[in-house]
Amino acid sequence: MGLPLFSAIGILATVIFSTSGLDASTVVQRAESSSTTRLVLLLAWSTVTLPVVRAIWSTRENAFLRALPIPRWQVLLWLGALLALAELPWFVLWTRGGGVARGLGATLTALALHACMVARVRTWTDGAFVSMTCVAWLASVPAGRIVAGTIVSALAISRAWQRAPELRGGSLRSRISGPPALALGTAYALIAFRRHGATLLRAAIVVSISMAWAGFGVRNDAASWSDSSGPLQFVLAVWIPSSVFAAASLAGPVLRTDAAAGWVLAVCGTSMYQRRAATMGMIAIAGAAVGLLVGASLGVALDLPAGARLCWGAALGLAGAALSALTEVGVRWSIREEGHDAGRVVLAVLALVAVAEGVLWLCLAVAR
Repeated sequence: MGLPLFSAIGILATVIFSTSGLDASTVVQRAESSSTTRLVLLLAWSTVTLPVVRAIWSTRENAFLRALPIPRWQVLLWLGALLALAELPWFVLWTRGGGVARGLGATLTALALHACMVARVRTWTDGAFVSMTCVAWLASVPAGRIVAGTIVSALAISRAWQRAPELRGGSLRSRISGPPALALGTAYALIAFRRHGATLLRAAIVVSISMAWAGFGVRNDAASWSDSSGPLQFVLAVWIPSSVFAAASLAGPVLRTDAAAGWVLAVCGTSMYQRRAATMGMIAIAGAAVGLLVGASLGVALDLPAGARLCWGAALGLAGAALSALTEVGVRWSIREEGHDAGRVVLAVLALVAVAEGVLWLCLAVAR
């Protein structure tokens, strides 16, 4: 299960941390100088690798371990070793950039947070575990992270193992509810996550590599920019096509799913307006999330004040939602009448990129 994820992480690390790219010490120094950056990195890593960590507890293959006549601490010790192996890329990043102490502290902190996320926050002690982990991480003291991570991970791993049989039963609860368009969009999102994970991963890789390349360009050619708006224009010019291409790659499976379920939706009385609102809304929300993340990262990279970071995140979030929604319209037009003309898809995507780049150039020209 974790092989595609860690393969993608390896590919991204090869591109980002190449000899002419970013150095691990730069990332660690930047993270240690900003609590916001440090927290964002931890949450991003914990969220991306959470499915792999959860599978260690909830997979059917390890259910027989509960019936073995061996002490529970031995089982937990081996599961903890598997969890530590899942945190290996995180350990390598922080060890190369800040030494063994920082690498060990970062690994134990991620391990503790993963255990808390799997066990879920049900009591005040669960909340105390999460708070203790986050406070130790934000304190930027390696020894404190090691101590807090060791204590919390040991207690939370045991608690997660006790609750693991309940987690699978609780996961069967319906996640689809609300108005027709919202419920249908949620169903499409779950289908995309479960059946089209490779497509989602490709879209994430496209955006990640594009933004990493833009960041390298701004960092390596900082002295060549004639004015302060140059790096901003360059990053946005790279973000627009990557966002459109990522939305187009996601729109294809979603629209095919909608077409396949057309007769069922018609029998249930779902209107075409609700179906289009569901597909467009789902893709727009994904684009807004990417735009928000890019905007916040851009504000951190340019050392902007907190208010400016919030404004950039909100602006790119709205722009990402609009771009993704327009991309869905273009892809829907290109596959109309049951057609699968790749030429129309390419034409729609390139036309949207050209128009968006033109609007960006016009807005920056007016702002000057």
